[in-house]
Amino acid sequence: MINTRLIPIALACLFASHAFADDHAIMQRGYSPAESFRNFTLSQCVANGFQQHADIQKDAQIAAGGYLEIGHYPIEAYEEAVTLSKQFLAREYRTMAGQSLTLMKCIDLYHSDELTALVEKYEYALAHPDQEHGSN
Repeated sequence: MINTRLIPIALACLFASHAFADDHAIMQRGYSPAESFRNFTLSQCVANGFQQHADIQKDAQIAAGGYLEIGHYPIEAYEEAVTLSKQFLAREYRTMAGQSLTLMKCIDLYHSDELTALVEKYEYALAHPDQEHGSN
């Protein structure tokens, strides 16, 4: 049985593999595992938040796939990040004129305590691979 939760992540990896086939410059940036994970989460949020803009969505999916490809956390971390990004996108953010503030939601996610808690959870797991990590 196919785990449908992994389909968006798998698609992002597929796009990223093609995008990074010829140019490995991004791979050499030297992001820490935490930075790559935060960047993945931001990219996923943008991809999910801008579905009506195909070019933005595709670029964000490719970026997310690239960060997943160079990531160090288990797949569960990325699944939790996708869920968290959807929770932030469900929030009601509007300007005084009633315009949606989708990108602001994603930026707030990037700086959120919730994302920091996820990073800390999986950083601990990286530092202590012989110990089980539970949900916080």
